[in-house]
Amino acid sequence: MDALNSFKLNIEVSDKYRSNKNKRARTKKRTTTEKRTSIDNTSTVRLCIESAKRYTSKREWIRNDPRSHNMAKKLGIIPLCSRNFPTLKSWDKTSCFNEALKYTTRTQWYKSSPSSYIRASHNKWLDECCTHMITIRKRRSLGECINDAKQFSNCSEWRKGNPNSYRAAQFHDGWLSECKKIFE
Repeated sequence: MDALNSFKLNIEVSDKYRSNKNKRARTKKRTTTEKRTSIDNTSTVRLCIESAKRYTSKREWIRNDPRSHNMAKKLGIIPLCSRNFPTLKSWDKTSCFNEALKYTTRTQWYKSSPSSYIRASHNKWLDECCTHMITIRKRRSLGECINDAKQFSNCSEWRKGNPNSYRAAQFHDGWLSECKKIFE
């Protein structure tokens, strides 16, 4: 009987401990919410809006002042704070094509307007949008790779001396072995 009573006593003590622990947690929550009065919220809202006005984009705001962004997020005022940020353009096929017409190479287009370039790439419009552009990359043939390899005495010199030709030979099946026959 003593063992049963001690077991019940342990359960009662642990239940009391749990209830006291929960009361402490609840009181902590109350005190933090009580600190947030409507006056504090309005000043915090004002501070968040002023902080956001200093930046030109939401991304810049998050990078430079993450605390005010997080506070605005907690208060649910992100739309209010980000009113001054420009809205992002949605890229459809015609707008991507019109944007691509401004540039002569893919690299220029990507550097100047990466969002439109990426959208065209994801939607597989890239080749269609770039038909007017000049190609800078030279496509090599097997004969050109062999002629380039002949200028060097061994394979490692060829790889160091003309890496573009060597990579082209690596990329195509069997070209590298054909080119290496020169060095034998």
